[in-house]
Amino acid sequence: MSLPLYQANDAISVAIQSDHFKSSFRDISAKLRESPNQLGSFDSMESIVEAFVADYESSDDFTFVANANTGEEEVFQLHGVLSETRLPPVLKGNRVSMTSLVQTVKLISIDDDEDFRIAGHAASRMLEFLQQSTGASVQAPYAVQHGIAREFTAVNWLLTPSHSAFPEDVIDLPSTYDPGQTLKSSIDEGKFAFTKDNQVAFNKLTLDEGNHLQRIMHIKPGTFRPGQIVNIGVSFRLIKSQNSSPMRFIAHLDSILDDRRFQKSAPTRGLPAKRRPFNEKPKVKGNLCGPVPSQASFPPMLTD
Repeated sequence: MSLPLYQANDAISVAIQSDHFKSSFRDISAKLRESPNQLGSFDSMESIVEAFVADYESSDDFTFVANANTGEEEVFQLHGVLSETRLPPVLKGNRVSMTSLVQTVKLISIDDDEDFRIAGHAASRMLEFLQQSTGASVQAPYAVQHGIAREFTAVNWLLTPSHSAFPEDVIDLPSTYDPGQTLKSSIDEGKFAFTKDNQVAFNKLTLDEGNHLQRIMHIKPGTFRPGQIVNIGVSFRLIKSQNSSPMRFIAHLDSILDDRRFQKSAPTRGLPAKRRPFNEKPKVKGNLCGPVPSQASFPPMLTD
């Protein structure tokens, strides 16, 4: 079993560098730049230290960046073009480790996108902040350490080992995520659980017939494809190791928004407890992540 993989083809890679697409994308960037919690707004240690704290007590499994005032895990916003997705539904096929079922999205951007570059730099500052706060040895890709971002990767495990999940955080796995009930036995036997922390918010914005903005919640994750312009919500964590290995820095995927107001310019035609903007309800903090999988279980967050 695995999650379906979709990767951008050469046509999409070429299309996003066209003058027409670049112009439209820059217009979008300008509109989103002032929206709440843009990752690029926190590209200095001073701005991070003033607004956030490192919470290493709320979870036995990870340390995270929390809002200094509310104590809630902070969710940052980043927009770009999908270059790769691994999202439900689960496919039957070659059997893989349950901890290797990782919901993954990769974002790229147009050449010379200063906002994307600054966001990559901000991610490296988040790493530095968590590392200094914990004093721990941390494993992170070179690009994260040096703020070099040509591609941004966010991940979220599909299931949590049951011993790491609080009962009050366990929710039903949507039937559309596992239509073949491949995961049913592991969940029924109490080995793994689907929790609020595993639940990515899949939403889209569109304009109705009256040209009014409409938010559609809980859309099928399989509708997201490479080439779409999206906005993702991520939090930053250091995943604790079960031994003496370094902690691992990840961008935890919290939400993905397909903004259909802007899709006329996207090269996709014919293709198959947290503080959030947009008034989404916060998730409950807790021991929700489970043991760190092997390094091969998820990709590096940024690639240079």
